[in-house]
Amino acid sequence: MTRSREAALAAGLRALESLQSADGSFPFQLWWEPRDLIGRVITRARRLVGHARQTPTGPVMEQDPTFATSYLLMGAGRRLPPQSISRAGEFLLTRRDSLGMWAWGELFGKILPPDADSTACALAALALNGFPLDREVEAERLRRFWRPDLQRFRTWIAEGPYSIPERDEPVANANVLFALNALGQPPTPAEHAGVRRYLASCLAGSRYYCSPATIAHAAHRAGLDPQCLPHFARTRPGRDDLIGTIQWLCAGHRGDRAATERVLAAQQPDGSWPSMAWIKGVGVPLWGCAAVTTALAIESLEPSP
Repeated sequence: MTRSREAALAAGLRALESLQSADGSFPFQLWWEPRDLIGRVITRARRLVGHARQTPTGPVMEQDPTFATSYLLMGAGRRLPPQSISRAGEFLLTRRDSLGMWAWGELFGKILPPDADSTACALAALALNGFPLDREVEAERLRRFWRPDLQRFRTWIAEGPYSIPERDEPVANANVLFALNALGQPPTPAEHAGVRRYLASCLAGSRYYCSPATIAHAAHRAGLDPQCLPHFARTRPGRDDLIGTIQWLCAGHRGDRAATERVLAAQQPDGSWPSMAWIKGVGVPLWGCAAVTTALAIESLEPSP
C-alpha cells in the first residue's frame, strides 16, 4: 500500500538514519553492468535512450563512502537528528587531505587526486549544517579549480590526463556554485556566467552521472535558470527512470503529481528506496546506494520552499 506523502517522509527519514554506519558515514557501492556481449549491447542501447538506471543485479563492492555522505548531508540529510548530522560531519572532516580538500578515494587500487565535486559537496554539507569553517579560505580552495581560459571549473587538480578539459563535468560545476553560496561567498559574475555557458554547451550530457535530471537538479540548486540547460536535461524522465524522476522533482517540479506518485509507489516496506545506478564510470562500473536514493527521494517529496 502506498503511503501518504507525510507518512513516506517520516518513514524515509527513519530508514535513512538506520543506514548510517558506526563511523558516521553512509555506505556506497559499486557494481557492474552485464559483461556478456548481448547484455552489454542491450545496456549500451538503453544508455543511449536514457534508460540505463537499474538496481544491482549481481555482486556489489563496498566503496569509499565520503562522496555519498557529503551528497546526502547537503540535501535531505539536514533533516536527520542532530546526533546523526554531527557524526556524519565529523566523519567528513576526517577525510580532508593535507590541502584541505576531498577526493573520491581509491578506485581499483589507485588513489585519486582531489576533485571539485567531492570538495564542493563536502564543504556545502559542512556549511549548511553549521560546522565551523573559515568560509573565505574554503571558497578560495574551491576557486583553485577555476579554468580562467575556459571560464569553468575543472574536475581534478592534477597533472596529466586528469587535467584535460574533456574530464570537466557539468554537475560538478553547478555544485561548486552551490557550495560557494552555502559558504556565503557567492560566485562572481564571471563564474556564474561561465558555468551557465558551460552547462548550455554540454550536449553530450554528464560524464559521470547517469541521469540527465541530475544536471537539472544541480543547476536548480545552484540558482541557475533552467533555460540555460540543453533540452534533454529539461525533459521529463520516462516512467522507468526512478532516479531521474526523483531528481526531476528536486529540480523545481514538485508539483508533478504523476511523478510524485511514482516515487511514493517505489518506497520499500522499511521506508527506504532501493539502490539505483546514480554515477557511472568510463566503461561499465556503476555506483549507487540505498542511502543516496532515499535521501534524494525524501528531498523530492518535501514541500516546495
